[in-house]
Amino acid sequence: MARRTYLLPAASVLLLGLAARVAAAAGCDCERVSLAPSPVCGTLGITFVNACVAQCQGYEVAAEGPCQRQGSSGSSSGSWPPGDAAPEDSSGGGGGGGAASGGVPGSFPLGSHVASEAAATPETLFRYAAEGFAFAARVLLQPAEEVMGGAASVGRAPTRVELHQATKSLVAADGIFESRLTRQGDLYVRLAGPFSVSGGSSGGAAVEPQQPAGPARRRLAGSRKLRVVGTDDRTEVDSHSYPYSTIGFIGTGCSGALISPTAVLTAGHCVWNATTGDWSEGLGFYPNLVLGGAEHCHGSDCYSQRFVDWDSVSTMFNNANPPEECDDGTFNCHQDADFVFDFAVIMLKEDLSSYGNLGIKYACEAEPIPVATAGYPADLVEFSMYTTTGTLEAFPGCVGDWDVASGVITSDLDTAPGQSGSSIWDSEYYVRAIHVNGNPGHRSVNEQVFGVITGWLTGAAAPSPAPEPSPSPGITL
Repeated sequence: MARRTYLLPAASVLLLGLAARVAAAAGCDCERVSLAPSPVCGTLGITFVNACVAQCQGYEVAAEGPCQRQGSSGSSSGSWPPGDAAPEDSSGGGGGGGAASGGVPGSFPLGSHVASEAAATPETLFRYAAEGFAFAARVLLQPAEEVMGGAASVGRAPTRVELHQATKSLVAADGIFESRLTRQGDLYVRLAGPFSVSGGSSGGAAVEPQQPAGPARRRLAGSRKLRVVGTDDRTEVDSHSYPYSTIGFIGTGCSGALISPTAVLTAGHCVWNATTGDWSEGLGFYPNLVLGGAEHCHGSDCYSQRFVDWDSVSTMFNNANPPEECDDGTFNCHQDADFVFDFAVIMLKEDLSSYGNLGIKYACEAEPIPVATAGYPADLVEFSMYTTTGTLEAFPGCVGDWDVASGVITSDLDTAPGQSGSSIWDSEYYVRAIHVNGNPGHRSVNEQVFGVITGWLTGAAAPSPAPEPSPSPGITL
């Protein structure tokens, strides 16, 4: 299992007491701290919505106003992101006793999307502190909304929460960072520290898959660029058996797979839009969605689509740069260096143990791997699952942090838009890569990615342990 060292303090009774005393001295009420925006820059280079939010968590305030990235060039005078002009003054009033108000050089990055009339309790502030996440602000999210309305499709376009590069603006540090957004709009940031993974004698590590414990039940009969190698070998899935029981449709129009009873693995760009700097809304999950979601029966067993709302989402894709101009003149192409961060984990509000889950694994040795994948391509029948098999190119799993050559790899799998986020698994149902783009194709699961993902799983307070392959009692749809 991954051992990680974070640059942010862990929550404890001692820290909470000390932070409360320091904040109280500044006039803050840490039992119900105001979230009114009056931004400050913490000593770690993280922008907090106001001074009390920082001090009540034990963070010192380095300067009034949002953090500014050192050494940046351009008209922004050091603001982050580069090229953005800093607003003339701060928005909102005091941030709860002791927070700066008015005249601050630069408004809070989230602008009008901050829930400025809200207040946070210690439970909110320290919800993920043990993992090293700092609470930065609460943002306004739209109500939960199912993408599919009965038999009629509402379409694939995700509803965006326009945060205008807000999350990336929260961090002035040059290093890599992780972010987590909850369904309530609570936004947390963590600076990624060094970590190591304890590999076995084979030079790797794994979290085991979990297949359904009961007998498989089947129905009768049964990327962002199109990439077909040779003939198109994708076939429609007409099954509720493992491993297809673990695959599902995400409300943003992407694909995902259960890697624990409450965790869905997908692509980072499915939850974060680097073009606009916006979080994606509609992150609900439709497990084992087949046949376009139509109700169907096999004997006395009848099935219909199921929607499970999300609780939180974690990603590193916020580190990606805005896409550049492509060869065809459009502006949606990323550099390979951005795709190394293109993965995310969505935590669900319900336990889906009955569906089973895929495992996840990395290995140090480089060798081609026979693999399979399944997802929801937009060029075929909408909201229908398709699967294909192929070979994943050889890549070393134990290399330097965020190495591009081993982190962004290809295969001969046939894929299309809508399959972004699809897990690519081996013959033992371990995820070895995540589909993120038509070319080169996939974010590999190497030592770094394995460490981050398993860290999110074990630290996310899921009701069950991290993913392992083994059967579930049977699917209830």
